[in-house]
Amino acid sequence: MNEFKNFNFGDKEIPSENMDLWNNAVGRRYGKKAKNGKELFDFLLKALKAGELIIDLKDKRKYKGEKSIKRIPKSFVIKIKETKTGANIEFFDVRKKVLMTKENFISAIKHGKYPGYAVKKHQSGEIPYSTRDRFSFNNLG
Repeated sequence: MNEFKNFNFGDKEIPSENMDLWNNAVGRRYGKKAKNGKELFDFLLKALKAGELIIDLKDKRKYKGEKSIKRIPKSFVIKIKETKTGANIEFFDVRKKVLMTKENFISAIKHGKYPGYAVKKHQSGEIPYSTRDRFSFNNLG
């Protein structure tokens, strides 16, 4: 969310923001190279072991790239809340500034209000997902 709207209102640098931006940039770099989710996972695990990722807030490396995304897609929804088991239960529409429960989001998708999103059946019920995502949970191996 911080890439869409920088919530750091002061001039003081926040170490967790630097770590997040740095690690996101590493992930994007490897995401462009990866052919599937399994390969991306392997690349990122190797990057972690090689020390490419920042895992300590005291790390002195500084992120120097863009801090915000300039163009927000027409339909862009992010997960806001999940259960202890990792199930996504609350979503936020970045453009419309609307907070939705999982059920509300699934209903809106089914009614055609979110092109680029679909619903899949899962053992735990229905799951909303982005059809634009390069790697879905189905191709992780």
